[in-house]
Amino acid sequence: MNSNYKHVSVELDNLVKNILGVKYLINPFFRISKIIPEQTKIYQAIITNRSFLYHLSYSVSLFIINLLKILIYFLMSFIMVYQYYFILRAREKLDYIFLSHAIGANINKLNDDQYFGLMPQFLTLQKHKVAIFYTNHSKFGYLRNYLRLRKKNVGIEVYLCPKFMLPHESMGFLFKSTTYAFNCLRIAMGSIKQDPNQSKMLINAAPYFLSRGTYNNDLLKNRCLAIEKRAKAKFLIFTFEGHSYEQYVFDGMRESKSECQGVFYQHSPIVRGHLGLKHFLQGLDSKVQIMVTGSIYKKYIASLSSLPTITIVGSQKTPTDVFKLTTENRDTLLFAPEGTAEATLEFIYLIQEIMDIGLTNRIVLRLHPNLSKSLKIQYYLRKLKNYKNFSVSHSDLNSDLKISAFVFFRSSAVAVQALLSGAQLVFYSKSNQPDINPLSLLQNLNLEASNATEVIDLLKNEHKVINTQERSQIFNQFFTELNYSILLR
Repeated sequence: MNSNYKHVSVELDNLVKNILGVKYLINPFFRISKIIPEQTKIYQAIITNRSFLYHLSYSVSLFIINLLKILIYFLMSFIMVYQYYFILRAREKLDYIFLSHAIGANINKLNDDQYFGLMPQFLTLQKHKVAIFYTNHSKFGYLRNYLRLRKKNVGIEVYLCPKFMLPHESMGFLFKSTTYAFNCLRIAMGSIKQDPNQSKMLINAAPYFLSRGTYNNDLLKNRCLAIEKRAKAKFLIFTFEGHSYEQYVFDGMRESKSECQGVFYQHSPIVRGHLGLKHFLQGLDSKVQIMVTGSIYKKYIASLSSLPTITIVGSQKTPTDVFKLTTENRDTLLFAPEGTAEATLEFIYLIQEIMDIGLTNRIVLRLHPNLSKSLKIQYYLRKLKNYKNFSVSHSDLNSDLKISAFVFFRSSAVAVQALLSGAQLVFYSKSNQPDINPLSLLQNLNLEASNATEVIDLLKNEHKVINTQERSQIFNQFFTELNYSILLR
């Protein structure tokens, strides 16, 4: 299944590069950031043997639904126009703008940023003018979130992206997106016989030009370009995860001939399944600066493209203490899914299955701080709390790792951080996707399981633990100690 999605990703990238143009990356459909079920489900119809009529009828139906949503956004743009007061009021010149995300714990997280750590504060102490521009992931509470973000970023200019475009921008977006969508349909109709797969992809892509994701990409680009132009910023610093908006905004800066330089920071583990990163790097036609957390990522990025200037800055995930690598007197199983509903439910189902078998180990589920708990997740968590040996963690990560004999992960940075614990590391993926394993850039660092039976077998067997010095050295290849002074060079 992975190979199918890789093929789709390559074909979509070829469409953008050879037929449509990079401006079509306004539509996130054309960029699979990472091969995880949460991102690939919209492509399932492409890899299955569906009729042409099915694809066309699905595309037309979704197009009509999305068109109605865009018209609602247009009306909302009048109601929510007050949010632009907080964007347009600032006139101060800036040296650095960080593009972060107002999501989950990052809104209330004190002292540092979930993505950039203390990088903005460090530059502020060096007398640079710094701002953080936050994407807006909340449906409501704009003013409340804005005030919280200002409170935690003393001495730093704060912008929170409005939820909707300005009214005239919404009309421009509607015209542009429908033009792109109909162009895709035109090309698709002309290539039905010569290239049916290409036709199928373009038909499926068309309605997503009016999706919320496409709308957000254009909204973000408009606001970023307006702020960096008004502030005459020297640097706009992105996260580096392979999302379509990263390249769309970055290319927008170059197209506008901005003097602001785009810089990328890889704050979380890169995996082989980060197809968006590969396509971005392999499509570069000029130099770009990329900051990474460790030498292994520098080497990996350099293997994909010779154009980036890669600097190791380190990671805020580097701990201040090192664990004793021993599993004596430990019986806790720690489950740490990444911050998506699908990954969380996959782990919840696994936990329920092994508990029903009669496992007596203490089981701790560590939820991602950015997880939005759906009603379904809340329901299953309530069911699991009936088991006396189950609990949801409210401790810091180090405390959880110190008591854990096994750490189960899928694509979470916890996998790397757990290298400094004495726990056995287990990559768990029900769909058997090794390319999303955060430790997969090196070999033999973890055990693997894809169902409850395999998990039980792992728990019964003895396993060798890599010695303290070796695991510490491996950890430092992923997450080096922070060195913000490099930013001043």
